[in-house]
Amino acid sequence: MGKSNNSGSNFDTVQLALLGAFITLIGDFFAFLAAFAETQSSNNGGCNQKQIQANHKKKYAENKIKELEYEIYKLKKELDSSID
Repeated sequence: MGKSNNSGSNFDTVQLALLGAFITLIGDFFAFLAAFAETQSSNNGGCNQKQIQANHKKKYAENKIKELEYEIYKLKKELDSSID
């Protein structure tokens, strides 16, 4: 009878150890998912930042082209008026 108590006690200890290991494994998996999601978020944030910078540069270039076109227009107008 003493032998069966020890077996039952050992079985409970093994069950608890396996349950603890399983819970730890699940916790590690969730930590991995959280780290992976954060990495993806950081990468996307970097891409968005690059996209924003590219849009700003494009807008700046478009505005500069418009300014230069207007300057050319004014110079042509001055030339035409001086010829007449």
